[in-house]
Parts: sequence; structure tokens; C-alpha cells
Amino acid sequence: WRPVTVHAFAPEQPLSAAGLVVDTTIAPASPTGSSPATAFLNVSFVITNNAAAGTPAVSATLTVSLGKLSDDSGADDVSFDISVSDLAPSPNGRRVFLSWEQSAALVVTRPRLWWPWRMGPQHLHNATVAVKSASAAAVGGGEVLLSQRVGLREVTNSLSGGGALQVSVNRVAIQILSGGWVPDMFLRTDAARLRQELDMTKAMGLNAIRLEGMMMYREFFDLCDEMGLMVTPGVGCCDGWQHWPSWKAIEYRVAAASMVAQSRRLGS
Repeated sequence: WRPVTVHAFAPEQPLSAAGLVVDTTIAPASPTGSSPATAFLNVSFVITNNAAAGTPAVSATLTVSLGKLSDDSGADDVSFDISVSDLAPSPNGRRVFLSWEQSAALVVTRPRLWWPWRMGPQHLHNATVAVKSASAAAVGGGEVLLSQRVGLREVTNSLSGGGALQVSVNRVAIQILSGGWVPDMFLRTDAARLRQELDMTKAMGLNAIRLEGMMMYREFFDLCDEMGLMVTPGVGCCDGWQHWPSWKAIEYRVAAASMVAQSRRLGS
């Protein structure tokens, strides 16, 4: 069995945030493992008003902090505010988006990037979303709604002259050396064992793990981030999900909702 977390929201603090994504574009190309000139970031997340239906909408100013993203000695932590207006109670929330074209703070020179192992360091940054102020008097300023580690990396692909798929990380070509991952049959979690298994993965010379269609728990992805291992989640096979010609409307709705939820969960 895996742990289940239940979140309860008091009437005086109905706001929550989830699904933080930091999308990175790098220019120009750089030598392996060195910092390129500039990273251009787009930041998005979902903000939700969890109050009861019929409760007045809330407007708020949120502070997003991404930490020290640059190797420049005089660079400050990246932090900026985003305003949200008339956020009505809804379980679906609202996606908030800020582009580097809208904020100079999201243009980072000499960025501290995440690299696969053997290519460079695995820089990870502690990101937070906090309430700065809100229209509802009961919603206090300074409360952290989301805390998450993020890595800055750009993954692109192209077809080689021979028709093979060439993957690049941070504009540097990489050969994907991957193996299929089979989790514990009884869904047991053991942090020490997991680290040993990932150490063995690297000892075999692999730089990626292919999941056999089943998503893993948060600690698995966090440890892969720390150890410089890429993950290809895959799509479930050998069950009803591969027989889409026979799907009914409910299967399409569940599949679409699952794709959105898992994409947000994977984040950056």
C-alpha cells in the first residue's frame, strides 16, 4: 500500500496551489556541462479556491520564488509577484502563467542547469508560491501554498540523417541508454533499497529508466532528479488501456483527466 494524503481547508484560508512547471528554453548552444549564455523561463501553476460554493470570489497577489538560478556571483534569487483576480470557488482551479517576455526576472544569464549524470551537475532549486496579500481579510499574507524542487533543463529531439530520433539535453546531444523498470510487486517502499537500485542502474552505465506504463511515487522521481537519471514514463499496456478502439465515452474522459493530472504531477 502507498500513503494517501487528505487535505482539509479552513474557511479562513481556502487557497491552494499545485502543478508548478518551469519550462526552459536555452540559447545559444553550449559545450557539454558548461553554462550557456541565457535561459528563458515560462512559469505556470494551478491556483484553486477551495471555499464552499456560493462563497465570494477571492483576488490575491502571489509571490513566486525560484531561488538562485544563476552562476553569476552578484545574481539575486529569482522572485516575482503574480496577481489573480476574481477566483471563484471551484475544484478545477485556474492555471496561472507568466512568460519571460512578461518579466525580466525570468531571463537568466549563466543559468545553473540540471544535467543527466556524466554530462554535468544536477542543480535543483527550491521553489515556493506564497500569498502576499488577498482581498479576503482572513487570508493572511506570507502563507506558503506550494513548495517544490525544480530543475532547469531543455529537452529537444530531431531526426538524424538516418531517420533515428536524436535527443538533446540543454542543446547537447545524448544517447539514451535505458532499461525497463519493474517495481516491487507488493508496492512496498524502501528509501535505502531504492537508492541501491538506482546506484546499480548507474553502475550498468544506464542514464535513463523506462517505466512499464505505471507511474511511480514522488520519492522515486525526486531521487532520479538528484542522481541525474532521466525517466520515460510510457503508457500502460497489456490491459484495457491499449484497446482504445473499444473505449466508451467514460474511458476517454478518464484517460484525458489522467494525462493532465500526471503531467502536472511530474512538474519540472
